[in-house]
Amino acid sequence: MRYAPGCGRGVDRIAGHAFLLSGRTPIDGVWTIKRDIWKRLNGAGGRHATHTTSRFDVLVLGDLENSPVLEPENSLGQKAIYVFDRRQNGSHIHVVDGNGLSRLLRGELAPCLDLVRNEQGGKVFVRSTGF
Repeated sequence: MRYAPGCGRGVDRIAGHAFLLSGRTPIDGVWTIKRDIWKRLNGAGGRHATHTTSRFDVLVLGDLENSPVLEPENSLGQKAIYVFDRRQNGSHIHVVDGNGLSRLLRGELAPCLDLVRNEQGGKVFVRSTGF
């Protein structure tokens, strides 16, 4: 199993982590509004961030596996680019998708996804870890 570079095992719990949500997020295959996700995260000991200027260590990208997430005016793309750049500068921020968040809410290990940039347009993609 392959994890994102700089991440030993993935994300093993909600408690103690600060989460930033980006885009629509399915929980166990059901689209869930952010307010309900925040309640569940807070109830499990997590905190939530509202912007990249907030302190956070887990970015939830929703349902984006193998999709480009950079759009000129899209805050979702900007969040992914921010995390990609932070990782390039030596700071590791975990990235999970909706499946990973679902796993965390069930008390299971979630893989930390790898972000890669293509050579042509500089777009950032989520690369699956095969979990």
